[in-house]
Amino acid sequence: MTGPAKDELVPHPVKDQLPGVDYCVNSNPSWAEAVILGFQHYLVMLGTSVIIPTIIVPQMGGGNLLLVLIYYMGLSVPQYFNGYVITTGRGPVQSGSATFDQIMQVIFTSHTTVAGIIAYFLDITLARSHPLTRKDSGRHWWAKFKYFGRDPRSEEFYSLPYGLSKYFPSV
Repeated sequence: MTGPAKDELVPHPVKDQLPGVDYCVNSNPSWAEAVILGFQHYLVMLGTSVIIPTIIVPQMGGGNLLLVLIYYMGLSVPQYFNGYVITTGRGPVQSGSATFDQIMQVIFTSHTTVAGIIAYFLDITLARSHPLTRKDSGRHWWAKFKYFGRDPRSEEFYSLPYGLSKYFPSV
């Protein structure tokens, strides 16, 4: 019998491929080492989710804690979904419908989409009648553009070049 073909992949344990690696995904450390590694993981997560947004970011001039929360969640949620797939081979959403599960996997592995969903959720939870909320959301600026016909310059500004506006009207 001959060996595997040149292009055929031969599986090897990860430890054989990476010298100096003590633990792999499938390795089981001793109980004491697991506790120490778990505490180390806790300290790292505490530092990234609590200490950086509340202590370090304001020192650097960023005072908006909500933006830091959105940024952090936009990074950590997709990382969770990707890590779950790597370790288990399937996504964390298991509704019984493979199509729905894949749609959720695609949505929640996108950093931009997760940050946008969180920003939208936080934006709709604000009190709409408060004047600072109106100013913060930019609604005071968009109010003058709400209706096309209020500003006489709208027709000229939104018109298409080369007389295409008569075929494709703005309103």
